[in-house]
Amino acid sequence: MKILIADDEAHILNAIKFLFAKRGHDVYLAEDGETALRLARTEQPDLIFLDINMPRKSGLEVCEAIRADASLGEPPIYILTGQDRSFASEEHHASPGATAYLIKPIAPRDLLAILAAHQPGVG
Repeated sequence: MKILIADDEAHILNAIKFLFAKRGHDVYLAEDGETALRLARTEQPDLIFLDINMPRKSGLEVCEAIRADASLGEPPIYILTGQDRSFASEEHHASPGATAYLIKPIAPRDLLAILAAHQPGVG
């Protein structure tokens, strides 16, 4: 499975990459929104994680652009945020293209549950 992770915090990128790469997945990393969108278009990931606040395009802008591009299909897009649950709920209504919002810090077991939910034959 191809997984795109976009966050401007290197420790978050590396932690999630380690978790997924260790399980044999192809992981693509972006530290800003423009790079995330470019990678989404060139690699066509099966699963996407986008930080809400990034340089050069927010996670919401990237999500919107991916949803507007029919050639990218409908990959699950999880928005990562350091905000509280009420903020995430409000933002979800503003950006219905997101699959769900995840509040940082995210437990590895929660990431693995998301991965399992989107892998055919795993669960």
